[in-house]
Amino acid sequence: SEDHPGEYRYAGKNPDNYVQFNGELWRIIGVMPNMTYCTGEYGNANECNTTTTGTLVKIIRNASLGDFFWDQKYSPIGSSVSGSASNDWSDSQLMLMLNGTNYLTTGYDANGTRLHTSYTVTDGMVADSNGYNFYSASYNYLDGNGTRVNRPSYAQTSGYTVATSTVNKKMELSMISKIATVKWDLYGAATYGTDAEGSPPALYNKERNINNSGLVYTNESLSEKRPVYWYGKIGLMYPSDYGYSTNGGSTYNRDICLGSYVYGWLTKTDCIRNSYLYFNNITSSAPGTSGKAQWTITSDTSYYFTVFRIDTGGNLYCASTAAGVRPVLYLKADTLYGGSGTGTWDDPYTIE
Repeated sequence: SEDHPGEYRYAGKNPDNYVQFNGELWRIIGVMPNMTYCTGEYGNANECNTTTTGTLVKIIRNASLGDFFWDQKYSPIGSSVSGSASNDWSDSQLMLMLNGTNYLTTGYDANGTRLHTSYTVTDGMVADSNGYNFYSASYNYLDGNGTRVNRPSYAQTSGYTVATSTVNKKMELSMISKIATVKWDLYGAATYGTDAEGSPPALYNKERNINNSGLVYTNESLSEKRPVYWYGKIGLMYPSDYGYSTNGGSTYNRDICLGSYVYGWLTKTDCIRNSYLYFNNITSSAPGTSGKAQWTITSDTSYYFTVFRIDTGGNLYCASTAAGVRPVLYLKADTLYGGSGTGTWDDPYTIE
């Protein structure tokens, strides 16, 4: 579907948008125009030397990595101001887990001012009750060797734990070289409970601050100020990605779904059941009948710690508890696709 000029997305319950990446199944969200991304190597200050704008392919991991907190850092580490941490993606727990600190930059305000000076992984950074921790900058993605470690110490960097015994594959260096370092918009929303405020197009505009509709959390008394964009390789889906992924059904077609606030989709199950992003970890050509709570990258700007997620029932919701994590990334513009593959679950597209 082309919901915005030059932007083409896959939609439906189980479209043929599977791609083999990093030895895993991922799904193509769509082709996204007007993306700003780095074209030069980082300097000493972890800045993009040069940037350009162009069209990139956006993909999401088919299976969740497991249930994690979006952020749970101790105060006063980074943007954390309490045990409930913060909803600042640019120094969040998930951001640091998914991105090696040697290839990302900090968050910026609307004037281009850096809001964080460094990413320092320290002892006691994460509450012990979480049962997992950050990895060090020497690892590029998840744990360094694929070993599952039960209840690691604060600073242990060789592994992590999840709610199940699943061991996730690390991101290989050959694959990291194919991931674009992209400017991710970090605007959020405070109201989303009406069609005008919370439909997929309305959320899309808020995420990107189109017509000045986006918001960021600010609390001057706590010196709290959220960035409006961040440069990095691996993020999460936006609420609008989920919204635009539906094809609707016989009772509520796609136009009705796109005109309805996603928080209220529980009363329009056609919108939920016909979205491939609702079903995570599809293991056959036929999706299941239920979904799982999964995080987005977008914050609820009414509070300092809550974030939008897709709830188990398929509606948009704000929370701070643990939920599924499905990494999202953009492939570099010069990435080549192999000649084999038809995009199905058992015959995915391949990348050279």
